[in-house]
Amino acid sequence: MAVAVLHTALLLLLPARELRPGLSGTARSFDQDGFVYIPSLLPSDAFDKVQRECRSYRSRLKPERNSIANGRLGHVLDSRSVAHQTFLTDTMSKRLQSLLGMDDPFVPSEFPIELRHYPHSSGMQWHQDDMLYTQPQCEFVFTVDNDSDSFTEWIDAQNCTSSVWTVPNSLLAIRAGATGPTHRVTPVTRGQRTILKFVYTTGGEKLPDFYAHIDSFPGHRASTKQSTRRQRAKWGR
Repeated sequence: MAVAVLHTALLLLLPARELRPGLSGTARSFDQDGFVYIPSLLPSDAFDKVQRECRSYRSRLKPERNSIANGRLGHVLDSRSVAHQTFLTDTMSKRLQSLLGMDDPFVPSEFPIELRHYPHSSGMQWHQDDMLYTQPQCEFVFTVDNDSDSFTEWIDAQNCTSSVWTVPNSLLAIRAGATGPTHRVTPVTRGQRTILKFVYTTGGEKLPDFYAHIDSFPGHRASTKQSTRRQRAKWGR
């Protein structure tokens, strides 16, 4: 998802920070930069269940369509999945709201969880995440497996470029829209990386981009219809 792609030469002029694999997340950094890294999100037993499920879907991964990501594969997980029941819950909603210092109610979007896989040569160029709602949503990237040499880089409010190698069981929170950070995933030249992407929102009407991105992976539409019906019933929508 992208609302802007910046010229590489311009980014090279920005000051850079050292790689910070131990960077942790705070409400202050999310409020200022719209980007935060949270290590060790789940208890080990919960993480093991999510990881096993994601690995079981490897044979179902398909090339992504209409994306600025290069060579990325994926699969959509519906409301029956362990991942859905782990990340799109009332308990997780309250925890994420507290971690990010959100004042308004923070609930799962109807956009489904996507399993995304970065094999060799894949990556994602500089971009800002598209707005799916009239109010900026927050997109979460949970690392399932990572033995790659790929880093996630972003530009903070001080125009400094920061970078992090995301460890398994870590979470990236990224605010969408013009107030969100420009970020990218550097190309994989060794190993591979697998993530889950899910979306939370404070409300607001859906924008056309919600529907434009819903078919990124084959079979997305069918999974989404089923998940959306259950989601609406759960959250009273």
